[in-house]
Order: sequence, then structure tokens, then C-alpha cells
Amino acid sequence: MEKDVNGSIAKVGLDGKIINNNWITGLDAPRGMGLYKNLLYVANITEVVVIDIDKTSIVQRIPVEGSAFLNDVTVDSEGIVWYVKDNGSKEVLPDTRDQGINSADIGYDSENRILYVPTFSGNSVSAYRLK
Repeated sequence: MEKDVNGSIAKVGLDGKIINNNWITGLDAPRGMGLYKNLLYVANITEVVVIDIDKTSIVQRIPVEGSAFLNDVTVDSEGIVWYVKDNGSKEVLPDTRDQGINSADIGYDSENRILYVPTFSGNSVSAYRLK
């Protein structure tokens, strides 16, 4: 599946009627979604897109290394985000809550396979070497 940014998410009322056919645009092929507080997590081919539902805007795009087609996303009651890859395997997005960290933009060094997670609290960056 190719990335084309022609995908969107519609807003549908409880009665099943479409309120806004293009509530969120700029996606490729949105699939599974998971909601935690005011954030909607969406599987979008090779990334998880984070949407602030109050602001009606995309606030983050998290690339999933090695994915060809993400199928689904779910969020547990603690806010941990899981995604399902095209091969059926499930993985959790990196989580820094136990460190008391609120992450901002995520960086990735593909040559050394290191994920960098900057933080608001603590004014630091956590680094994770991916296997």
C-alpha cells in the first residue's frame, strides 16, 4: 500500500449519521484506532498517528520501524499503546511513564538503531537501542 495522504477519518454521530466526512485529513490508509483521554491513536500504514480530538488536529506521527502495513491499534486503561503489524505480531510503543517523563518529538538513528525520546519534565533525552 502506498502513502498518498488522501486518507481521512469521518466523524459519525451516535445515530450513525455522518457529521463530518473529513474530520481528520492528511492520512494514508487509516485502519485501527484506540482512544485514551483526548488522544486518538490511529494505525496509518507504517506509523501510529496521534490526534488531539479536542483540537481536531494531528499532534504526532510515530514511525514504526520495519512495518509494511499496520493493521490495528489499541490503548489499555493505563494509556499504553499497542499496535498490530501486518504479520499479526503485536508490540507496544516505547513508554516512559514509569520514569515520570512526558515525551515530546521522537527521533530515530536508523544507522545505529537508536530511538531518542526527548522529555518535558527532567529536560533530558532517553535513548533506546532497538534489536
